[in-house]
Amino acid sequence: MSRWLLLLLGAAALPGQAMEMQLPARCLDFGKYPASRAALAFRGPYVPPRVMENRETRLFRTRIRTGAAEGPPDFAGHLRLVSWGCGSGCIQHAVVSLKSGRAQVLPYTSEMGLSYRRDSRLLLVNPPGEEPYVLADGPVALVWDEGRQAMVLLRSCDGKAMARAESARHPMAPP
Repeated sequence: MSRWLLLLLGAAALPGQAMEMQLPARCLDFGKYPASRAALAFRGPYVPPRVMENRETRLFRTRIRTGAAEGPPDFAGHLRLVSWGCGSGCIQHAVVSLKSGRAQVLPYTSEMGLSYRRDSRLLLVNPPGEEPYVLADGPVALVWDEGRQAMVLLRSCDGKAMARAESARHPMAPP
């Protein structure tokens, strides 16, 4: 009986582990994914978020609007990251373009927060640190793709093998 319980508990942990990929530390260098000069040169005027374009942003519209208005761009030159609690040990995030107003709720929640810089397109969900992961399996590396106007999942260090970060349901690009 106890073997079956351990087997069930072990199988329950597999989906989360399969979702994340272990990338070498050299892949997680912010300088390797610089924001474009045009994005870094953006100084305004800031466009309010268009939160009624999809279900996810409509659901969190108040928090996205408030967070976008809290200050200047803080990610990839012209983007603002907004975060809010979604339960014990859970943080939900959205990325808002202060240039176009497009907003996207990220397909990943975090337990340990985010790591990002204004001059880089790299976003680490649950960045590596000294804290043990309780709910999350480890860091997830996402990169802002200016052409697609979407976050893409970093699958290898060369940057060529990237896939849309499960954002087909809620892309920032208009249909």
